Amino acid sequence: MSAWVESVEYQQAMNACRTNNRAALDRIIEERLATVNGPERAFWLSIRAGRRAKDAVLPDLLEFAWADLEEAHRAAPDDLAASAMALSAAFRIAVHGEMADRAVKYLIPLRHVHARAPVPFFWQDMGQLNMKRGRWHKAVQAFDRALTLYQSLDDYERTLHECRPPHFHAWRGISLANLGLVEQARQDVDRAFALSAELPAQNINHLALGTGRAEVALAAGLLQEARTALQQGLMNHSLHKRPRATPAQLAETEFLAARIARAEGNVVGFDSFCEKALKICRQHRLVMTEAKVRAAQDIVHAS
Repeated sequence: MSAWVESVEYQQAMNACRTNNRAALDRIIEERLATVNGPERAFWLSIRAGRRAKDAVLPDLLEFAWADLEEAHRAAPDDLAASAMALSAAFRIAVHGEMADRAVKYLIPLRHVHARAPVPFFWQDMGQLNMKRGRWHKAVQAFDRALTLYQSLDDYERTLHECRPPHFHAWRGISLANLGLVEQARQDVDRAFALSAELPAQNINHLALGTGRAEVALAAGLLQEARTALQQGLMNHSLHKRPRATPAQLAETEFLAARIARAEGNVVGFDSFCEKALKICRQHRLVMTEAKVRAAQDIVHAS
């Protein structure tokens, strides 16, 4: 890919990503796909797959993303960097869509590719997968690696991906909070807010940061603070016109509200929020989150 990453189109696309200019990025992607082949075509197809996955309002629409990734593999089957990017995109889509079978399918070859060629932010996706599984220690370790990987990038790449570290800290903070390491979790979440304050607001997932602060407060037993932090995260997410939250993130938000209600002794509220989470899970086939919510319901109603 080294021959074309210096192109004007590539630089424009990366700047569009950085400034969250969706219309410009979509235009560049389609223009490049109309004219290029080989590894460069695989690159743009992988980018488009990720965007299609984010925009899919129903699970069946994800098939358009998978079609792009299959074509990306055919476009450059012997190019290591192109294969790494396509596999990484496939793994990310499988994780966010909670497609456990596909996640495992892509994780195995991705591990081998990752050992031979750098796969940017592979550990971010591993961290999020472990969060979904409730494997909090492994999630912390993955976000440790993600932060280390970020620091190893050159100046241009760090600037291009400068919105990543606040989210790494927020997710690691959530993981630490679930391990009961409240003070460490608080430091991570505070760091996430401090870093995000230096960046364009539209490039920050404010709901993730609000969730981080709410998880820390819940772990500390500060229930009013937890509820307020979650509500603030939702409000900031809407205020700054971020791309819509993913279905999994919305389900997790409802489940967090349920956990706060349960900590307050409000079983009716707990059930209500759980049902909202389960409705999202059923609509979008979020099997991991659905299992987690149902397990929590069983525990509460068995006690």
